[in-house]
This record gives sequence, structure tokens and C-alpha cells, in this order.
Amino acid sequence: MLKREEHMDKKHYSFYDMVKNWTVSDFRTPGIKAEVIVDMLISDFIVDLIQYHYWDREQYTARLLTKELPVKLFPKEGEEEISEENNRNAKVDYLVSVGNEKLVLVELKTTNDSYVNKQEERMKEAVKRGPDELLKFYEKIAGRKKGNSSDRMKYKISFGQYQETLSAASLSREGFKELDYLYISLTDYNRLPEGKKLILEDYCRNGVKYKGFSSWLMNDEKGEKRNQLWEKVSDILLECAGKPVK
Repeated sequence: MLKREEHMDKKHYSFYDMVKNWTVSDFRTPGIKAEVIVDMLISDFIVDLIQYHYWDREQYTARLLTKELPVKLFPKEGEEEISEENNRNAKVDYLVSVGNEKLVLVELKTTNDSYVNKQEERMKEAVKRGPDELLKFYEKIAGRKKGNSSDRMKYKISFGQYQETLSAASLSREGFKELDYLYISLTDYNRLPEGKKLILEDYCRNGVKYKGFSSWLMNDEKGEKRNQLWEKVSDILLECAGKPVK
């Protein structure tokens, strides 16, 4: 007969396998947005991944400031002004701070087809114009009095959380001097710009950065548990990528 601890452990792994199968199945189902699934899987590790990515160059704490950040569209020469509605719908997945002076626009991708040159051009333009203009535009969108009431409420809530995060970390909009952009992708492919990509497969079991990242997670107060969780999450990511752990 199984001891209680062994029985619970068996139940735990049965539940994990069930969730894993559901997740991978949904990831491969047409019509279901794969980025949403990957976002769900890495949400608890997004800051760790980005901080580890930049650590060799910039040994600063990273913080997730907000998700679904609106980024202003600028018309090319000779084009008409972009409507407010289109501006509001142009977003990047995450805004992350690295230290007290740097912001990073982070876009999540899962396939080669989901990469769009126009999106990178938009992020490059935002980088060129700098963090102050980016954050002023976010404040403007969050403070809109007209338009879809549901969207306005969501922006109001997310902007409030963004302000709370800044305050808790003693950060200020005026303090940010640099803006960068980064793609997070499940696997690598040739359309992603060199030097602007974080490949999740590299951080999963047998990946080139797996051991280093696992050691990094162990530095956390709950390092062992987080490391175990990442092991499970990374195995699901590999299944989604079609490269299951043998």
C-alpha cells in the first residue's frame, strides 16, 4: 500500500501530466493563440529570464512594469496621421525595467509567421524617441475619457498597477534614460533580429543556458521550489516546440 506522501506525490504528477497534455494540445490547436499559452507558462519567470539575459552586461534588478503596453504609431512621410483607435491597439506584450534607468519593450513570439517587420519598426521608432515619450503616451491612453468603456477600465487598472510598481521600487518616469527592445521566442528562427532575442528553448532542459539559469534561480529565497517549477514548465515548453525531453 502506498504511504500518504507517496499517494499525494502520485496524484500531483498525474495532475501535472494532465495539465501538460491539455496545454500542449491547446498550443497545437488552430485558432488558439499560442502566445497566450506561452505567456501563461512563463509569467512567473519573465523577470528572471530578462534579468539573466542582461546580467553579463548590466547587473541590475529587472521588474515587470506592465503588460500589453500601447506604443504610439508614427506615420511615415507623406502618410496621414494615425487614428487614436489604431494607436490604442498597437501594443507590445511587456514593459520591463532593468535597473533604475533602462526600459525594455518585450514582444513574445512563438512562430516564424508571427514576426512582423512593421512591429519591429514601431519598436525601433519608440526606442529612437526615448522612454519619456513612450511613458507619456501610455499615461495619455490610460487617461482617455472616450472610447470602449471596457478597454478604458482595463487601461486604468493596469496603469494604476504600473504606478504602484514604480512607487514600490522607488522608480520614476523621469529617471529612465534608455529604451531597448527584445523578442522572446519559443525557438530560434532566421527572421528574429540578432542581439534582440531571448530563445526559451535555450533555457529549457538540455538547452545551452539551462544549467546557468537553474543555478540563477537557486539564488532566490525559494530557489529550490522555483527551480523545480521551472523544470516542469520548461518540459511543457519543449513539448510545445515539438522537442520533448527524452
